Amino acid sequence: MDHQQLLAALQQAGVNDQSFCIRGHRLPGWFDEGGVLDQAEDGRWFVGGVERGRLNVDRYFESEEAACQHVYDLLTRTRPAPRQRTPEERAADREHSRQRQAELRQEMADWKAQQQSDDV
Repeated sequence: MDHQQLLAALQQAGVNDQSFCIRGHRLPGWFDEGGVLDQAEDGRWFVGGVERGRLNVDRYFESEEAACQHVYDLLTRTRPAPRQRTPEERAADREHSRQRQAELRQEMADWKAQQQSDDV
């Protein structure tokens, strides 16, 4: 598959249009940050990402076909559903949250008391 076929395949698969810039073709809604598939000056193909205007290459490929297949697989793979936490885990999380909030309230009270004593 070449990059033109990749564009068509991703569109057919319903991939989010904002997820990749392919060979200079910015998919509708693509901003200046996101995934990139392009060809380097040495002829190799690369897949990477742009963040804060800086390109970070994740992987090089010797062929356009291999790079395109990698991007297609990456963007169309089925992700497992998140594991549901048990009632016990949720209860433990709530208790941990309550304890941490109490600690933070005490730290704030101590800090305020210190500020008041410094002002005197």
